[in-house]
Amino acid sequence: PFHTTMKKRVLLLILVTILLLPTVLSQNGKQYHLKLLAVQEDSNGFSGSDADLYLELKEGSGRVFLETFPLTKTDTQISTRFAKDIACNHFKLDCQKHDFIYTIKAKSNIIGGPSAGAAISALTAIAMMDLKYDKEITITATVNSGGTIGPVGGVKDKLDAAAEAGLKKVMIAQGTNVPIGGNETNQSIDFIAYGKENLSLEVVEVAALDDVVFHLTGKQFNNINYTVTESKEYTDIMKGLKQVVCGRTEELQSSLKNVSDNVKTNQGR
Repeated sequence: PFHTTMKKRVLLLILVTILLLPTVLSQNGKQYHLKLLAVQEDSNGFSGSDADLYLELKEGSGRVFLETFPLTKTDTQISTRFAKDIACNHFKLDCQKHDFIYTIKAKSNIIGGPSAGAAISALTAIAMMDLKYDKEITITATVNSGGTIGPVGGVKDKLDAAAEAGLKKVMIAQGTNVPIGGNETNQSIDFIAYGKENLSLEVVEVAALDDVVFHLTGKQFNNINYTVTESKEYTDIMKGLKQVVCGRTEELQSSLKNVSDNVKTNQGR
């Protein structure tokens, strides 16, 4: 009886463990990480700074939680929720079964704003699809409805911060070109050349969220090109249809010519 009771307890323990295992795994799942580039305010004015973005998924109902160190402005919280929704809609992801826990850790007070939007959208898509990605790549840009990528300011300072943080590639919005010296000069900077020549940093322009995920993962999604191969039966049918249509067209043209000739003859009488 003792051994039977022990066996039952062991079996019950195993059963409970199996039943709880998915919950345990979901509560202790992978943590996804990307570097962020920001602008910080210090005694010398403004300068570039790197920060860290983390994302953890848990079973839930689509809620968004944001924790920042130090605290950021309210617009960062709003842009985080917006960026998550764009990723879910753009890639047609079922995000209502998860809660999204974002954490941003910075070295000092960073300037709030939507410049992390594209990175948040990309990391959301990567986490939901559990894709392998390159953590030495990041982006500084906004993300807009439809998954389009928009420009941000302070790019030169951010590129300096990226090089100092050891990143190898930074994505910026297509067409980004920020004047140096404000409105007092018409000088502009080629960020791609600046990164290559001064920082040994690859800088690439991107136009859409698909491009961002491609650079991070090497995978194409919405812009996949499909090759359509026609079957022999389809080709034969279309050739026959072409002959019928062309033949009918010639008949109509001949009939119209006869009508026209008759009209001219009657008018000449």
